Amino acid sequence: MSDRVFPPNHETRLLTTFKYVDDVLTQAVERLESASSPFSEYVADAGPAERQAVSQHLERVRTVMRRFLDGHGIKIPAPATSAVAAASKVCVYAAISVEELRGRYMRAYGAISPAAEAELDRLATELTEVVNQMNAALLEIRDAGEIRNSGSPSPPSTPRDTAK
Repeated sequence: MSDRVFPPNHETRLLTTFKYVDDVLTQAVERLESASSPFSEYVADAGPAERQAVSQHLERVRTVMRRFLDGHGIKIPAPATSAVAAASKVCVYAAISVEELRGRYMRAYGAISPAAEAELDRLATELTEVVNQMNAALLEIRDAGEIRNSGSPSPPSTPRDTAK
C-alpha cells in the first residue's frame, strides 16, 4: 500500500491548478512591467518598489506550492519546450502581423492613397528587418546552446526560420 495521500488524478489536478495559478500571477507581474510600453493597455501606476514587492509575493506563492508538492512527493514535470525556440516562434508570428501592414493588405480596410501605401510598405520593411534581427539573435542563442549541449552544430537555418 502506498504512503501517498493523493491518487494520481488528484496529483494531476494539483499540478494543473498550480501551473495555472503560476501563469496568471506571472501575467500580473508582467502587466506591471509592460505598463511602461507605449503600446500597453495598462497605466503604469506601480513604481519599481511596488513591482518588486508584487514579484516577491509571486515567489512566495511559488514557494508554498513547491513545498506542498515536495511534502507529498509530487514531482513537477521538467520543462520540455525551449524558451528560446518559443520566443523565436513568436518573432515569426510578429513578422506575419507586420507583413499584413503592407499597403496591399491594408486596402482590404478601404481605399488607400499611393503615398500611404508607400509609407506602410516602408514601415513594414523596417519592422520586418528589426524583427528578423531579433529572431536571428534568438537563433544564434539556440545554436550556441545546441553546440554547448551536444558538441556539434545544428543544421543550417532554413528560409522559414526568418520572415521575409
